[in-house]
Amino acid sequence: MNSQALINSLKHTIDYRKMGLKDISNVSGYTPRQIHKWTSGKLIPSLSEFVDLAETIGYEVTLVRKRTDANSINDT
Repeated sequence: MNSQALINSLKHTIDYRKMGLKDISNVSGYTPRQIHKWTSGKLIPSLSEFVDLAETIGYEVTLVRKRTDANSINDT
């Protein structure tokens, strides 16, 4: 999943829950303008910012290392 798909998923949840930018801002600490830029695709949040935003709206973000033949050799 690319960064835009992740943001679209969060935006869908924000819209579905009828959460306002000010509500999210009050909980997350980010400005409504910054949140709007992220959800409109004008700015891509850093991984840390994305995790903060996701947790604010009730997501739990888990990173899982992608398994490939190349990195499985080093995972002994």
